[in-house]
Amino acid sequence: MQEVNKKIGQPPHKADRRFQIEAFFLSLELRFKIAQVAQTRLEDISRADEDGRAHRRLWHAFVQFIYESCIRDARKALDLAEKSSASRMAARANVHIIRATLEAFRFDVVSDRDELSRTIAKKGRSGGCTGYVHVTS
Repeated sequence: MQEVNKKIGQPPHKADRRFQIEAFFLSLELRFKIAQVAQTRLEDISRADEDGRAHRRLWHAFVQFIYESCIRDARKALDLAEKSSASRMAARANVHIIRATLEAFRFDVVSDRDELSRTIAKKGRSGGCTGYVHVTS
């Protein structure tokens, strides 16, 4: 590889960069699958006892970490692709950034909705809330 870089007038060797970028993409796909499994596990954990709530918080933090790491690594792949003038890989990296951002947002919305529905149900059982919202126009 050093001999290739020594040649004057030759563009730098870029194949190794493309393999690195492809490795980032494969890693991202794997982490998206792991996050999907973790979300399924999170849904199945009991909310009734304190241990269940503690485990839910841990799994929730784990899924958030996965999506944040996906966003960071997709940006690194984009940077590598732009530096190596690989426009198709840069486009794929942008798609991965958008996907990771969307999945993180979706996870947050679903988590917030779940928390809100549990709060409303808890208030409804205690008599503080009817579960209905009155909207006036």
